[in-house]
Amino acid sequence: MKKQFKTFKDYCIAFVCLVLLNFMLPRLLPGDPVTALAGEQVVYDMTPEMHQQLLEEFQLDKPITIQLVRYLKSIVQFDFGYSYFYKKKVIDLLRLHLPWTLALIVTSMLISIGIGYVTGIESSYHHGKPMDKILLSAMMFISGFPQFFLGMLLLLFFSIYLGWLPMGGCETPCSTFTGLTRVKDIMVHMVLPVITLVISEVSNMYLLTRSTAISISKRTFMGTAVAKGLKDRLIKHRYLGKNCFITLLTLSAIMMGRMFVGVLLIEVVFAYPGLGSLIFEAVKARDYPVLQGVFLIVAFMVLLMNGLAESIQFTYSRKQF
Repeated sequence: MKKQFKTFKDYCIAFVCLVLLNFMLPRLLPGDPVTALAGEQVVYDMTPEMHQQLLEEFQLDKPITIQLVRYLKSIVQFDFGYSYFYKKKVIDLLRLHLPWTLALIVTSMLISIGIGYVTGIESSYHHGKPMDKILLSAMMFISGFPQFFLGMLLLLFFSIYLGWLPMGGCETPCSTFTGLTRVKDIMVHMVLPVITLVISEVSNMYLLTRSTAISISKRTFMGTAVAKGLKDRLIKHRYLGKNCFITLLTLSAIMMGRMFVGVLLIEVVFAYPGLGSLIFEAVKARDYPVLQGVFLIVAFMVLLMNGLAESIQFTYSRKQF
């Protein structure tokens, strides 16, 4: 119980630190919202009174400490402020963009877990043999590609050169698709971002499954299962796979937290309307409320997923002893 309380306290401290960083980081960007939105020439021609009026409108006329107090109060009230650039409430923008990001993350994670599990089990079962060496070499090769570089390669080849897949977005512009046709259109637009994320993450799942399964295969009950002459499929999935489950579940939670960060860059490459594209436009416009809102959601999700992984690991280890 003491350990759980200490862990909870550590996560609370980490969240408070992230909230403070979340407030300060957008304000450390060069430039200011008025110049970014109105343009340098307009600001140059603007009278001091007009400039002051805009600062008051954006609530940037007060000292930084007062802005911080306002920001903390708004978080407690679940009010993320008003976007200078989009002229909308930040909470409405998050409702609009977050589902697209979640769709990419969940789809990519499920595919990564499936491929990583199957290849990891096969590789460990044939440890030291040609299949293991081929799978290991292939995973090491694809893990070296930076996400944005891989995304641009896929975009150039499949969208521009072959013309098989759309270049970006989440749906065909100006389309009137409904029902299954719309679902199919959305899935087609997800193909390249999902492939990029899967290639980036699958090697981690593969390596952990392989190393865990290799250590499990050295235990006595595995030798007994082989001596009994059980079928290969039964040994792989009931004995190896079942005993890897907790480790894979823990990694899946950590992976989901990490994907919340990695997906942001992928969305910019593919012009996908998730949180990444929202951040990109907000940085250009120095839209502090949007940046604060998105960073807070991402930081909260990363902490939540890491906390979930730690909780799973703690519960499992307590059952063992």
